[in-house]
Amino acid sequence: ERMMRSITGFTPDQIAAQCQAFMGLLADPIDQVSIVGQDEVLTQVRSFANDSGSQPAELAANARVCLSVGYARDDMRMAVGSSLVLTALGEPAYGELVGHHLREGFGTTTRPDLALDWYDASLSALETGARPAFMPGQPERTLLVRTAVNELGGPAPEMVPVPAALPSFSVQQQ
Repeated sequence: ERMMRSITGFTPDQIAAQCQAFMGLLADPIDQVSIVGQDEVLTQVRSFANDSGSQPAELAANARVCLSVGYARDDMRMAVGSSLVLTALGEPAYGELVGHHLREGFGTTTRPDLALDWYDASLSALETGARPAFMPGQPERTLLVRTAVNELGGPAPEMVPVPAALPSFSVQQQ
């Protein structure tokens, strides 16, 4: 949200529209996350990122803004797509979000079996020093989430198609 406030020349609705178009470019990996394994999905997203023409830092900044927009507007497919981009760009802590979505079926098909791999990869990365996406001052959170995941033993919402396009807003790095 802080990054979004730094964007000039665009209204929140315009930013949301660009994020929706961005997710159009990620429709296949977002759909695939409920069907295939984590490695295959991340390979698709990395390929997209490499072919996008955007610098990784710019793409990650856009994904962070779109993640915020997705949650603020209850657009779970946008949240999933943004999390996929961040994870594919080397921020594995965001894979935990994909795990939550798969476990609960928010923006994905309910697939707790696939969620486990996302949780495990994210938590393992955090346990070996990856930068946390949430509550960095609470290192005990990782153990708490790991414990909850170990206790784990409907169709995606209908979306209105939007033309696919990369965002054209600029995010100032902080």
